[in-house]
Amino acid sequence: SQSKGFIQKIKDFTLTKEYQQELHDKKAGSLKNVSKDINSDVHSQDVQIENSNACNTSKSKSGIRKFFGIIGCIFLILIVGIISFFVPYLTMAFNSYQNGFDTTRINIESVPHIYDKDGNLISVMYGYYDSEKENFVPTYSSVYTEITTLPKHVGNAFTAIEDETFYENSGISVNRLLYATYNYLTKGDSSFGGSTITQQLVKVSTGDDAHSPSRKAREIGSALYLTDHWSKDKILASYINIVYYGNGAYGIYEASITYFDTEPQNLNIAQAATLAAIPNSPEYLNPYTSEASKTRLMNRQKLVLKKMLELSLITEEEYTEAKNFNVEFSNGSQKIIKNNPAISPYLNIAFSEAIDIVKESCNCNNEEAM
Repeated sequence: SQSKGFIQKIKDFTLTKEYQQELHDKKAGSLKNVSKDINSDVHSQDVQIENSNACNTSKSKSGIRKFFGIIGCIFLILIVGIISFFVPYLTMAFNSYQNGFDTTRINIESVPHIYDKDGNLISVMYGYYDSEKENFVPTYSSVYTEITTLPKHVGNAFTAIEDETFYENSGISVNRLLYATYNYLTKGDSSFGGSTITQQLVKVSTGDDAHSPSRKAREIGSALYLTDHWSKDKILASYINIVYYGNGAYGIYEASITYFDTEPQNLNIAQAATLAAIPNSPEYLNPYTSEASKTRLMNRQKLVLKKMLELSLITEEEYTEAKNFNVEFSNGSQKIIKNNPAISPYLNIAFSEAIDIVKESCNCNNEEAM
């Protein structure tokens, strides 16, 4: 009985172990299934995340493409607008160059010279030939001064303050032109300042001072033409002999007499810098009107001297000496014929008589005789 009971217990224990093993196996299988489910879920989520990232990346690239597309369109519109704006004026400049520039108004070899009874040159009449009236129309008179007779610092003073790249440029300054264009487009400034000496010469000789892009375009074409056909020294000489210095003084000779009562060949560096400062604004810088005007002129004179030093056109010693030089204005008398109502009738008679003599001797018409 006891033996049977013991055997039964062994069987029960064995069954219990088998049952436990079965339960263990079931649990293990269940865990594996859970693990597979979890792994499957994680993998599914990873796939979803990857798909989401791919979608976001695609959207991001698409957004970038749209952004640069918009920028490209705006840039293209600007380019087209700029080209549309500039093409007409570039055409005007090209036509102005192709048509050439009438230099008879400023060419010293082709304008009337006035001599006294002893054969001394006392004036040169600048002006133009009026084909309708068949007559020379004088604009003003001035004694011409050859640039080769002037001290080097006279010409240098003008190029330093008015056009520091004068001897290198082609008659125009691209930097100045771009700046003037920027001011016109952004600020509506139609003064178009920043002209080179060559452009200023064209402007003075034509009398065309309209504040417009078309005038500037014509001026650019003429300046390019003039640079191709004249030497730089001739352009500079014409400029300093034709520009207005205030107080009725045209040209470097009249200016030297008017302000310092001396001929231009005798100008020192300080005096040359003073005269070079005036054409920018003759009335505003007139030393005879007020102390304030005189102060403004001397401040600009110092600017001219500083530019000459920066460009190595004068030495440090010359700069210091000129800066400390006491410039005295003598209000010198005009020693040349002026183009005024009292003189004009006699000049016209002289011109008419001279033209008749030339026509007869050369068998030519009025314009050719002129």
